[in-house]
Amino acid sequence: MLPIIASRLLNWQDGQSAGPWRLMVFPTYRCNLKCGICVRSWQETHPMLLHELPDERWLRLVDEAAAMGVRVLKIGGGGEPMLRDKMVCEMCVRVKKHGMAGSLQTNGTHLSADSMETLIRARWDDVTISIDAPTEEINDAIRNKGVFSKTVGALQTLRGLKKKHQSKLPNVAIHTTVTVSYTHLTLP
Repeated sequence: MLPIIASRLLNWQDGQSAGPWRLMVFPTYRCNLKCGICVRSWQETHPMLLHELPDERWLRLVDEAAAMGVRVLKIGGGGEPMLRDKMVCEMCVRVKKHGMAGSLQTNGTHLSADSMETLIRARWDDVTISIDAPTEEINDAIRNKGVFSKTVGALQTLRGLKKKHQSKLPNVAIHTTVTVSYTHLTLP
């Protein structure tokens, strides 16, 4: 990895374009949750943000990123990317075919066993799942009733599938937003 980075820096120093190293994409701004910590709870979503690129365009974007020399493609959440699970999984497979590293950020509630199998078979690198508290009571007060159990269930399923396939990938991380006690907040 270090020789690749050094080579890109030398090219950049000589005035040559090395392209971006990392690209973060947001396939959707839609979300299945209305979390108290999210800006969506306080502001109306601008309609322009709900116009989504077609699946074919997202897949071409992965090809274009590879051609530009992108080494890491992160699929993030302006919304919940797994609301477009079939297309996101196709993106993940394509990312790995191009030899790029990949990262997916999700709330975990729409991460199906089929999607997990696809990520494992593709040798996807990282999945970050959002959980905002160590207990169902606190997490669901922030995220919505039933979210904790769905998310923990997805994590357990992923763990079981990784074991079944004897795979260390994808690496799993938990994303937590630290806030003041949500139960004492008064939202507008």
